Amino acid sequence: MISLTEVKEKCRTGRFFAYDNWRDKLLVPPSIFFVWLFVNLGWSGNAVSWLSGAVAISGGILLAANDQFLVLIGTCSYIIFYFLDYVDGGVARFKNEGGIEGQYIDWIMHAVSAVALSAGIFVGALNHSGAPFWLVPFGILFILASVLQLDRFALGWWAICMYRQQNRANDRTGPATEAKTDERDGSLLWKGIRAVATVLFHENYAIYVWPALAIINIIFAGAGLPDFRLGLTLLGGTVYFANVVREIDLVSRRKKLGWAYNKLFLSVDKPVLPAEHFFL
Repeated sequence: MISLTEVKEKCRTGRFFAYDNWRDKLLVPPSIFFVWLFVNLGWSGNAVSWLSGAVAISGGILLAANDQFLVLIGTCSYIIFYFLDYVDGGVARFKNEGGIEGQYIDWIMHAVSAVALSAGIFVGALNHSGAPFWLVPFGILFILASVLQLDRFALGWWAICMYRQQNRANDRTGPATEAKTDERDGSLLWKGIRAVATVLFHENYAIYVWPALAIINIIFAGAGLPDFRLGLTLLGGTVYFANVVREIDLVSRRKKLGWAYNKLFLSVDKPVLPAEHFFL
């Protein structure tokens, strides 16, 4: 059996990022134990990634339930998914299996979790509120925003790679477009929209906010408090969707894809990661 000490040492030395923010400091230490467990069980990093997707799908199903305790468990599945995202990379590093394919599966599982959990919240809101038709457009936009929040980056890099292939096929070597501008929108309204969307729907924060909202619903069940899933669906179809669409528009208007293309293929400067993963 592989020792826990051996797993700790190898996982720490193989990291690319420092894992030094508060979320990392909270979740990385216990994740090492599960890396040790899965390594000794013979699991691969990709297998753990698939498990995380199954957890997210199960959570989405529970979020659609009428029983508030099942809903609470559904919200907690989000943090389990998030936690396993630390574990799969550790397993892959320990077994020297890290690579493009692992990142590919990992990214897809994030998209799976976003769709499953937002759909579960929407269905739960419909069930709890008697399925009013007016809620359907908000739910559709909420799910669409959840998809685009992650896929806008993946599709951006896909567009960059396609453009590179086309240029090589036509023997073109010049830059894609002018450099990225650094202008920032100073609107307090958009800043507020972005802040609300980030806290309520970005996985870094939603993994804590959603269980807290579910607990509040349970505590004040008899006080006539609206179901939090209804509120998330309404805000998801308005604030969240508007913010995602605006971010996509900014990437296009500010030529960030062209800037990323030039930086990746035509510049000798090292990329600044993880910021440049997300065109920042």
